[in-house]
Amino acid sequence: MDACALTPVIRWKLRAVMADKKMSATRLAELLGVNRVTVSNWAGSAQVPDFRGTNERLNSFCMYLDCTPHDLIHYTPDEKSESEEPLGE
Repeated sequence: MDACALTPVIRWKLRAVMADKKMSATRLAELLGVNRVTVSNWAGSAQVPDFRGTNERLNSFCMYLDCTPHDLIHYTPDEKSESEEPLGE
């Protein structure tokens, strides 16, 4: 397997947004109604968490952090995806 295949092309930036907004994991956990450890795990991950097919959690992050999904999720196309044909063609 080549190194490019191991590089995530979608990155979760919750920790950076929380720092920028000066939001602690404890406070965000209170607002979201989850355990602080859960928020810490989400913040420590570079991969977008599995929210079980719902946009409600992402909407809550955006509302409480006063941000957009674009602030939380960073997409960098890799060489392989750029060379492939677009879906639906």
